[in-house]
Amino acid sequence: MRKRRLGKTDIDVSELVFGGGYVGGLLLHQDDETKRSAIRRALDAGINFIDTAPSYG
Repeated sequence: MRKRRLGKTDIDVSELVFGGGYVGGLLLHQDDETKRSAIRRALDAGINFIDTAPSYG
């Protein structure tokens, strides 16, 4: 997974972002294990940038 520096910090984040709306129940309603599995797959793929907007629930 390609990463980029986050602004002027020493933090490198993945170029792909995991949208947290899915796990917060926005638009799709899935069981907890399906949600955990999606997060695990994203982390296993090297994604370390997770969008957790308050509107996601």
